[in-house]
Amino acid sequence: MSMNNLLADVLTRIRNGQKARHDFVVTPISNFIKSCLDTLKLEGYIKDYDVFEERKGVHLAKIDLKYYRGRPVIKSLKLLSKPGCRLYKTVDKIFRSHKGLGLYVLSTSKGVLSEKNAKLQNVGGELLFEVF
Repeated sequence: MSMNNLLADVLTRIRNGQKARHDFVVTPISNFIKSCLDTLKLEGYIKDYDVFEERKGVHLAKIDLKYYRGRPVIKSLKLLSKPGCRLYKTVDKIFRSHKGLGLYVLSTSKGVLSEKNAKLQNVGGELLFEVF
């Protein structure tokens, strides 16, 4: 099965897993998705993730979802940049998501970064998704 947008698939699996109150979700993985998951883990939106090989050449990730007092930590997970319509922002045009309570994740020349880290490193890039 070929996937056109792996990031959209991963975000949908996380969103659906939290709505169904699952402890974890399993998804295909790439180096780009690892970078996005590292950012989510660093910012405290997921517990952790483990990469394993299902069979030769097929790598999957088990993403441990995070809950606080029985409620999902992630309230909203929205893909912003789509294959047909990319969304780019310069460093001075990056604003805080939900007045600082949410987070934008960007793909920059220095890797996948949160909005805070992108401003600290003074780089703009492609807005990938928003998490709140």
